[in-house]
Amino acid sequence: MIVVQQIYATYYKDGRGGAQARRRAEMPLGLTLPAWTDRCGYVYHEAKATAPDFELSELPLHTALASPRHARFVRFDDGIRWRASEAGAPPRPDVPIELEGRRWVRLRFNGRTNDSQHDEGSLWTYVDGAVNVGRFDAPPPRDVFVSTEPDHVIDVRAALW
Repeated sequence: MIVVQQIYATYYKDGRGGAQARRRAEMPLGLTLPAWTDRCGYVYHEAKATAPDFELSELPLHTALASPRHARFVRFDDGIRWRASEAGAPPRPDVPIELEGRRWVRLRFNGRTNDSQHDEGSLWTYVDGAVNVGRFDAPPPRDVFVSTEPDHVIDVRAALW
């Protein structure tokens, strides 16, 4: 069973520092998974927050017999990979998220995109987040991403100007 949890915040250029940066820093990197009863091979949980308050909003849990082609920040083709293009600039390659047995991995990321207007009036949107991915023989405890530490952390965060 593959379990993917994505937690991320979006904000604008004026929120890169100060009170908004402090609120973002307090966001959890893992959450308790919602309960599910389906017999499945794939579980997807997404939570997002937006500036300026960064209150988390959880999307409905998605379960399936197998993983889809991709989720917001992860793709499943030749293994599991973080989708760098979804995070935006600066350009980075997709990163493999390697799992073995009951091991789970956390990937930290950030990025920025604009509204396709490349001048002083451009509206830059920033994202900061974490992706937790695990492969489990049986459904894991719902608090697996909260009560245990990842076996490996991948940090692809970059300086955003």
